[in-house]
Amino acid sequence: MADKETPISDAVKKYAGLLRSSKNIIFHGAPGTGKTYLARQIAAFLISNGKHCDYDALSPEKQKQVGFVQFHPGYDYVDFVGGLRPCMGKDGTSMAFVPRDGVFTQFVNQAQEHPFALDGSMELPEMKRLMVQYLKAAQQDGRVLETKQKRPFTICQVDETAGTFVVEPRSNQDEKTLQPVAPLQFSELLTLLFEYFNLPEDDDKKQKEFTTVNYIASLLHQTTAKGSGYQKHSYYLPLLQPLKTYINDEQKASRATMRESPFVFIIDEINRGEISKIFGELFFAIDPGYRGKAGGVITQYSTLLQPDRETDTPPKKFYLPENLYIIGTMNDIDRSVDTFDFAMRRRFRFLELKADEHTEMLDQLEPAQAQTARACMRALNTAISQVENLNDHYQIGAAYFLKLKELSYDYDALWSDYLAPLLQEYVQGLNNEAEILGELKRQYDSARTA
Repeated sequence: MADKETPISDAVKKYAGLLRSSKNIIFHGAPGTGKTYLARQIAAFLISNGKHCDYDALSPEKQKQVGFVQFHPGYDYVDFVGGLRPCMGKDGTSMAFVPRDGVFTQFVNQAQEHPFALDGSMELPEMKRLMVQYLKAAQQDGRVLETKQKRPFTICQVDETAGTFVVEPRSNQDEKTLQPVAPLQFSELLTLLFEYFNLPEDDDKKQKEFTTVNYIASLLHQTTAKGSGYQKHSYYLPLLQPLKTYINDEQKASRATMRESPFVFIIDEINRGEISKIFGELFFAIDPGYRGKAGGVITQYSTLLQPDRETDTPPKKFYLPENLYIIGTMNDIDRSVDTFDFAMRRRFRFLELKADEHTEMLDQLEPAQAQTARACMRALNTAISQVENLNDHYQIGAAYFLKLKELSYDYDALWSDYLAPLLQEYVQGLNNEAEILGELKRQYDSARTA
């Protein structure tokens, strides 16, 4: 259910849809148009699966699916991707340089480790959850399985507290239940299952070797002496392929609902940093057409993490999973916009936010004050657009008028402390600066008292 103070606007729904299809978007426009505010709303909308657009209403775990950074001229590749950082030694006196992940790399790693991130590796806790889910289903429906020697058996007990399950052998002749086998261990089956998932499918020799009880025992560091131990190994083996099929099917089904678990990374003031320097080799990986492992790149940072440079093993490639989205924000009048080169520009969809659009944030004010604030904003922006050498990019957004709440609705204080200093920067160097500011003030005051 949407928060009463932050209803889901048509703008949030519209831009959330554009973000899904484009992967990377940048909101640009005049100062105070609520670009960052809207970005956070969109992130909350996606992560809550459309239930609300309030970031603060997300659970702490869900909030981890939103990353945030603000670029500035001093921000670089090491901060964003990773590199060597100074670190104090254990003795407290020596200093060393150690590799450290940047903020974006940390966030991407988190998205890749999500249980159903496309092209991401499955973590053991999720594999265990699905394994137990399969065992319970097999117990409930009385599923009959067979050992390698064609001996039928069923699963009769699944104890999550003890981390065990019990199998009951059946007679080939009359299907009578025989003496149950000693409890089998979740941990042992999980160890084998993880190895089985990573078994090369094109290596017949390894495939055949894996299907032997001796090999199963070696993975568990146990013997294959005849008796209960031997029986346990022979029951683990026939469970592996059904479990692999079941888990793969569950993953495929979950990928169809991938929209329920997106990760959104917000880059505020994206044009204030030196984009090409900060992103480095990632300009290829962030391309919407190269998401997933197929678009992985070897980064300058990944070479620092290579365990043994003398071997032929290549460094780990960096890639963005399909469920990761990027939202950037920038002001059109910021002179540092020139740092955005064409190679990076074409990887983002640019969406303009005008000052007279998306003013829903003013609904946070008292109803009468919200109406007055809108009138002042419209009058002031109309006057700004009529000033020679200025245009719509210099208009004032609604975020400036939200400050009225903390100013106890003192419109004079809003003008003198926030609006006038900004407008002074706008008209500096123009003819008749004082006259222009005076006219802007008159328009502002007339709307306020109308």
